[in-house]
Amino acid sequence: MKYLEITQKKNNQKYIENLLKTYPKISSGRKKYAEHYTRILKNLLLTKAFDLLQKEENGSNYFNYRFIFINNKKFITLKIINSNDNLNN
Repeated sequence: MKYLEITQKKNNQKYIENLLKTYPKISSGRKKYAEHYTRILKNLLLTKAFDLLQKEENGSNYFNYRFIFINNKKFITLKIINSNDNLNN
């Protein structure tokens, strides 16, 4: 396997901003919401990646892979690169 890409579309989170404008008192516990949403998406992508790698490699060592996140405006992508393949090429 050279590399594998998994992509997740970002949903519009505008409703949270509207709620905070309408009800400003609830904003005390909701700082940096966009960063929190991105972190959740990254965790989902990692879960999908580990499931795929476990099926493909029969649970081999995950330390042989590099995980690169690419964060665009509409999508977040996880690129999985096998480190052993890069060393051999």
